[in-house]
Amino acid sequence: MTLTHTDRAALLLLGALLACAGCSGTGTAGPVTTSRSPAATSTFSPTTTSTSEPEPSPTSSSVTVIPEPPPPTPVRRLAKELVGSWETQHWLDSTGSRAIVRTYRFAADGRYEYTLAQCESSTNCVIQSGERGSAQAADGVLSLYPETASADGPRSYPYAVGRDPNVGDLQLHLRLENGDVDIFYAA
Repeated sequence: MTLTHTDRAALLLLGALLACAGCSGTGTAGPVTTSRSPAATSTFSPTTTSTSEPEPSPTSSSVTVIPEPPPPTPVRRLAKELVGSWETQHWLDSTGSRAIVRTYRFAADGRYEYTLAQCESSTNCVIQSGERGSAQAADGVLSLYPETASADGPRSYPYAVGRDPNVGDLQLHLRLENGDVDIFYAA
């Protein structure tokens, strides 16, 4: 088969139309017709040539996916009784000079901060770890949702705020999973 310049142009046009048939976004190609000029002379016959080629599929390099930002953490008002700083100490020796001090600070807008420090004296403390996040209290359960690195992750504690029966200090009681009560004092 001998193709003339006009026949080659018609084939290129036909190929381009077939390749672009899926460009409309419908994913289906409609019928493609080409008209030839009456002056063109060729042995080209549409019944002897089939050029149906598959539509090109997008590659991962041609598609850029931008992830959505994480949803903002809803800030809720925290129960007034929890707002403030709460601290507890665990003495490491019998002299009372070395201790592990854990502190929760709760803000009215539902934000919290937790620190764990090792203290060699009442004025020489080194923070070992800490976290920040959002807190929620409902039906006697305090739920903490860290937004920074956290050794404990999200967690919930049944809680109660009351007074020490012996000295009257304000206390925050957090019931742990094993049933023990972790007692923090208002700082």
